[in-house]
Amino acid sequence: MILAIDLGNTTISLAMVGRGGILQLGKMDTVLAPAVFKRKLRAILSKSRKSSAAISSIVICSVVPGATPTLVSFLKKEFRQRILVVGRDIKVPMANRYRHPRQVGQDRLVGAFASWMIY
Repeated sequence: MILAIDLGNTTISLAMVGRGGILQLGKMDTVLAPAVFKRKLRAILSKSRKSSAAISSIVICSVVPGATPTLVSFLKKEFRQRILVVGRDIKVPMANRYRHPRQVGQDRLVGAFASWMIY
């Protein structure tokens, strides 16, 4: 079971992904205040403690570099699982031929790659 987290500019989405499919855990506003961030994240994750025990790794796709370290630190303490960040630990195996490649977020690269793989 993988805990997948999409850390966007306005919303953070969390889902458990496994052989049985995708179980959406919840969404929250992207809040940069660490105390609020941690409290909201704990509330979402506490609803799925049974599933949380089966997590083998955590994958984060973030377009908010300032919030990523706070999220990684929190998850390391809560789960003690391997945490992979798209762009740092996982490279999207697709050429980014955009004129200004840094303007394309990891979320869009992952979405484009998934579309390419599916269709």
